[in-house]
Amino acid sequence: MGLKQQCIPAVVRSESEKTPDPFVFSYTTFFNDAGGGHILTWWGADNCMWSNDFPRGNSTWPNSRQVVARDLGDLPAPLRAKLVRENVARLYNVPIPSPV
Repeated sequence: MGLKQQCIPAVVRSESEKTPDPFVFSYTTFFNDAGGGHILTWWGADNCMWSNDFPRGNSTWPNSRQVVARDLGDLPAPLRAKLVRENVARLYNVPIPSPV
């Protein structure tokens, strides 16, 4: 199995007829980056996901909510929702719990 295939969870590979390439090269993530949410015209709001990088030591957890407020707080709420939950739910085909 090549590196590209290893980057995509088995559940995504098995449920998709696409090769891993569209997933690997069509999405980007950022975290602890005040500029990340402001260059969405380059990334595309549908292809970008905020991350807290948990459980790594440089993670924003347990202060992730404060970091989201700091870095994305001036973006419209629907755009923030895409960045912090909707895009990743769509990518991995998982439901978003209600209430959020």
